[in-house]
Amino acid sequence: MASALVATRTVLMAANRRLQTLGEADLDALIAELQQQGSTELILLGPQVSVAANPDHWPDTWAQASVVYQLREVVPGLAQRLATLSKLTSLDLSGNRIDAAGAASLAALSQLTSLNLRGNGIGDAGAASLAALSQLTSLDLGENEIVDLKPLLALKNLRSLNLRNTKVQDLAPLRPFLEAGLQARWEEYGGDGINVYGCPLLHPSPEIVQQGQDAVLNYLREIEAQGEDHLYEAKVLILGEGSAGKTSLLRRLYQPALPLPTEEETTKGIDIHHHQFSGRQGQPFRLNVWDFGGQQIYHATHQFFLTKRSLYILLDDTRSNHRSVHDEGFKSWLELIETLSEASPVLIFQNEKADRSKSIDEAGIKGRFPNVMAVHAGNLEHSDAADSLAEAIRYHVQQLPHVGEAVPAQWLKIRQDIDKDKGMRSGVGTLPTELHA
Repeated sequence: MASALVATRTVLMAANRRLQTLGEADLDALIAELQQQGSTELILLGPQVSVAANPDHWPDTWAQASVVYQLREVVPGLAQRLATLSKLTSLDLSGNRIDAAGAASLAALSQLTSLNLRGNGIGDAGAASLAALSQLTSLDLGENEIVDLKPLLALKNLRSLNLRNTKVQDLAPLRPFLEAGLQARWEEYGGDGINVYGCPLLHPSPEIVQQGQDAVLNYLREIEAQGEDHLYEAKVLILGEGSAGKTSLLRRLYQPALPLPTEEETTKGIDIHHHQFSGRQGQPFRLNVWDFGGQQIYHATHQFFLTKRSLYILLDDTRSNHRSVHDEGFKSWLELIETLSEASPVLIFQNEKADRSKSIDEAGIKGRFPNVMAVHAGNLEHSDAADSLAEAIRYHVQQLPHVGEAVPAQWLKIRQDIDKDKGMRSGVGTLPTELHA
């Protein structure tokens, strides 16, 4: 078996000087060889892990290794078999689906200082078992279904904790690490610190993490000192071509006492209106509704205001001939929203001017842009034209991920005081005081 493994490696080394692929039948020979050599490092990647053909494009940890191994198939009991390699100090098992039982087996490798279990399905139970590895300074748990961080506090020597694309919502359990100097980071490719990129964070929000360590610690300290309240508000942005009827839509939705604007009356820049309704649980829910000028001169400024975790209303003028995802009236706006807002939800409203209706390729649009939730239509000359849209807005804003997130209790009071000082509760303002981006 060992000679066959050597022959296999010889062929592979000719194709790529440091990547060696193995089958399950080769594993015992590899383990025996590593034990005999007293190896302290092992990179053994799962079959679905993408490995660049050119080692110059590898991550630093792979590039620094003399050999990177990759399995051709998922091997049952892999971690249990590797647990005999007691001298390992560095182990990368990315993408091997070892599950919680496999993670528990690795707890026997007490000399480990670096462990990468990205994409292994270990869950909270598997992560908790790793608390026994007290020598760890680097731990990568990215792309696992992990929520509970409390057990990781036992890892006093950690300097790097990757939690990218996990299910972590609350960083408060790691506050001792944060207080000790580990930086909370929101980076797709990060180094030291606690990387929470792509996590559905609520406590604190991703926006606070992106403001830096001081903002994160201030949030956690104020929550502790003041107690917490919950944020029920959302940003709604109305977009569309000039003269499509955006201001008319705003008035039908939230300013019914005002007459519809004339053709000559256009929005210069951005108008903002605040609207309040009762949420699902009876709590006051605040909308910050942004009406954007549609003229080309204003398009370049949109990038500064289009934000994620918001609801978008795209207005379609039925007098135009835009019908499909390939037409500029849909394509350019939806691509802009997709790029700048991380695919926040979109509702399309067709303004049927003079009762002129128009069929559009709704299936094609939703196929290309799955964040398009629904299409509504109506002639805004009629007072009830936007009633179904208003109902859809109330529903979708309450589904946004930040809604109901905890904030220090005084934050909402301070914002209310600022609003009163600015006189912004009376209607249209310049820029709203918002607690989320």
